[in-house]
Amino acid sequence: MRIVSLSLLAAFAVLAPACLPAEGEGPGEPSPPSPDTSDAERDIGRDVGRDASPAQEDTGGTSVPDTAVTSDASSGAPDTSDETPDVASGEDVCGRADVTVCDGFEGALDARYREINFGPSAVSIDTTRAHRGASSVKVESMGFTQMLATPVPASRFHVRLYLMSDTPMNMGHNTFINAGEGDGDPNHGEWVRVGEHRQQLELNRKSDDHELLSSGDYDSLEGATQLMEDTWYCLEVLYDGPGSQVRVWVDDEEVSKLHATDWSADYETFKFGYERYHGPDKTIWYDDLAMGTERIGCL
Repeated sequence: MRIVSLSLLAAFAVLAPACLPAEGEGPGEPSPPSPDTSDAERDIGRDVGRDASPAQEDTGGTSVPDTAVTSDASSGAPDTSDETPDVASGEDVCGRADVTVCDGFEGALDARYREINFGPSAVSIDTTRAHRGASSVKVESMGFTQMLATPVPASRFHVRLYLMSDTPMNMGHNTFINAGEGDGDPNHGEWVRVGEHRQQLELNRKSDDHELLSSGDYDSLEGATQLMEDTWYCLEVLYDGPGSQVRVWVDDEEVSKLHATDWSADYETFKFGYERYHGPDKTIWYDDLAMGTERIGCL
């Protein structure tokens, strides 16, 4: 696996410039061009019980601290009810009874997916990059959100996919995958989002913008999970609406700081792609998507 865990940022060395909102604007995400703007996304930088002032919000750019350490993915006491499944390298999970979606994106997109675009369509099959096989889904940032949506098998479900980005994680706040209520409109219902913020993997809840960072600290990268550019990563998430929990794994290691135990939603739709709030342009590739009622496991 290629998860880079980085030490405490050196003072004044790597923080991106602070940016205050324009007069009359809120401190967070720009409202998408949706008919319903009363519930538009707001990113107020809330993290692990600590509210960041608007002046602390960074708006893009990357920096690399000078010290790397091993990620402590085993800290804490996570629920062990979904241990790593016995998945042999290259095993095809499409025949498993519990797997309801299994897609390597070979050929045209399946009719099960609906595009959720606030901006031009930017989702396509790409034959130049693939985790396995000959192709993958390519998503280019061209506005607020470009995502593919599909119904979930139940309000408690597991999802596994591989993703690769053309840039490392940046300071801005953006979403790669999410699950929530309704048919996919990001302004309606509750959504639980997995993405990037403060140069690391994060978990974010729409209703109150509560955020968990993989380092557990808004001002530190110590122990953070970072996804580097041009690298395929196996991302797994348990969305457990009835149990009010969310769990995240990267390359078969659980990211313990992203284990939420009081986040509930009536999940109906899963989406993957790119939803941009503060970050720069990015292109992401997705491959080997699987979804089911039991943990899938990495290939």
